[in-house]
Amino acid sequence: MGNPKLFKDSLIAPCGMNCGLCIAFQFAKYDLNKRGYHRRYCPGCRPRAKNCTFMASHCDLMKDGLVRFCYECERFPCERLKRLDKRYSTKYGMSMIENLNYIKKHGLDSFLSA
Repeated sequence: MGNPKLFKDSLIAPCGMNCGLCIAFQFAKYDLNKRGYHRRYCPGCRPRAKNCTFMASHCDLMKDGLVRFCYECERFPCERLKRLDKRYSTKYGMSMIENLNYIKKHGLDSFLSA
C-alpha cells in the first residue's frame, strides 16, 4: 500500500480541499458504482497529477504548478476560492480557506495530525 503519510499528503488539494471527504473520492475508494450507483470517480487532484480541478482553469500559477497551495498566491483568497469555500462550508461543513490558513501557519504535517 505504500507510505500512509504520503497517501494522506496527496489528499490535500492545492485549494485546501480534503479529497478524502469528497463524494467522488468516496465513490472511487469504495467502488460504489458496482453497487448500482452511477457517479464519476476521482482519486483526488494530486494522485491524478492535477494541480486543482476547480482552480487551475482560472489561475495560471495553479495551472502551471508554480504554487503548491493557494495560500502561496498574493491574491489569496481569490474570489473563485471564496465562492468554492462558501459552497463547501455550507454543504459539507469544511472550509478550504480555514484549512489553507492552518497549513500556512502550522504546516501540512500538523494539519494531517489534527
